[in-house]
Amino acid sequence: MNWTLLLEVVSAVLGIAAIVFAITHTLHFRQNATKLKSVTTGLEGVSAELTDLAKTLPTHDIGEFPKYVGKLAEMIRNAKHRVIVVCDAPCYCVFSDRELWGKYWSALSDARQSGVRSDSPSMSLTWLDPTCRKMVLKEQFEPDKGDWKKGIEGQLSVFLKGEQSTKSVEALTYGEFENLVEHAHTTTIDQINLPHKELTRGPLHLYFWIIDDEAVFAIPNYVNRGKGRAIYTRDGNIIGGLELIHERLQREKDAADLHVAA
Repeated sequence: MNWTLLLEVVSAVLGIAAIVFAITHTLHFRQNATKLKSVTTGLEGVSAELTDLAKTLPTHDIGEFPKYVGKLAEMIRNAKHRVIVVCDAPCYCVFSDRELWGKYWSALSDARQSGVRSDSPSMSLTWLDPTCRKMVLKEQFEPDKGDWKKGIEGQLSVFLKGEQSTKSVEALTYGEFENLVEHAHTTTIDQINLPHKELTRGPLHLYFWIIDDEAVFAIPNYVNRGKGRAIYTRDGNIIGGLELIHERLQREKDAADLHVAA
């Protein structure tokens, strides 16, 4: 027997078998990849449909702070009957996103001019007073723990420019920053001249905005505001609960004012 010839034949057969196996494996892999891609595309479609479905629910998440302020501004701008605001400060998100703050405050002004009258109970604005606002600001930026400006240099630069401050980010002290923020609040209040109430007890553990028959509420995260989220609702029971909170805050503020006056 010619063993050399036999080995060559066997090697050739094995080589052909390996090629056939590789081709078959490649074809199966491509078929499975196509199927997997089809399944993935299908799942992406289902995910998109679920996201769209969630948006139709009467109560649903509308994102993180400060992104949801854009939705707030849109709702307020389209208000027809009433706007109720309960949050920490008039210049809501003025530092976190100055552009969104501009849209938010402009929407409040427009709502006043387009049917939601400032001299009517249909518009109610409630914020913390200056002392409480400063307390919340300090809790957010934690100046006593070291370099409070670390990681927010860009935002500080935008804020200083917006407030027409000549201070540089490097030279800015926390006390100066605090004064600039409070100056932004008080100046804005004076310019727009909207009736409002300032609470002397804080912080607030729930912010909310009621616009006509809809509402947005948010649980603030002072230390990491980027993790704060807002919920939109048109559920009458939830809105009714928010109305009760608003009424209680108004009664407590009126009682406190009477006590001071006495």
